[in-house]
Amino acid sequence: MKKPLWAMALLLLLSFPAAAEQKYSISGTASFDQAERIFISLYTYEEFQNYLRKPLPPEPFTLVIRPSVQEKGTGKVPFKFEGIPQGTYALLAFRDQGRPETLPQSARLASSYLMMSFSSRWDDVKFEVNRNITGLEIRFEGKRDSKP
Repeated sequence: MKKPLWAMALLLLLSFPAAAEQKYSISGTASFDQAERIFISLYTYEEFQNYLRKPLPPEPFTLVIRPSVQEKGTGKVPFKFEGIPQGTYALLAFRDQGRPETLPQSARLASSYLMMSFSSRWDDVKFEVNRNITGLEIRFEGKRDSKP
């Protein structure tokens, strides 16, 4: 009788992840004057170092949003990250106003964007994720330089 009980207990333990990691969501709104695509990424400290020379973080740490006609009219689009583990992150957002084909494939994501009012210091942009976070606001201001 003891062996079946031990087997059931072991089966129950294995069916639950050992030390299940808490996951959180991060949501808000991005406001823009023009955008064909909006890239919003969460970076760890390691990924943040030299981020312009690296690909964007993988899902679920990067959202690629294509605003609808209605969202383009209002100039606002909601975003939501889900399943984000507890940790310290920086949130970076870029917008593509069109014409990404003018750049080589390797440079299309990061180097085609104009950075305005951005501190590239980790200590200035980091925040702690240890609960669900709502109401973040990302505001894109100004227009991208028209040079290819």
